[in-house]
Amino acid sequence: MNAAASHRLYAFIVLDPALGLRRGELLALKWKQVDWEAGTINISERLVMVGSKLTELDGAKTESGTRQL
Repeated sequence: MNAAASHRLYAFIVLDPALGLRRGELLALKWKQVDWEAGTINISERLVMVGSKLTELDGAKTESGTRQL
């Protein structure tokens, strides 16, 4: 982690193994989903590849995919 501390994607590098997010969930994260006071992140959106383009989808793939970590 120390080696990646100055990398521009450091937050992703830390969050991915710590929370076990899927790639699309991680890439769809927005600041509005972070509750600093409660110390939680709401996972409610995802990005998917449609052809050769990334497309944002509201809602998770399954009901259990929408969660608070």
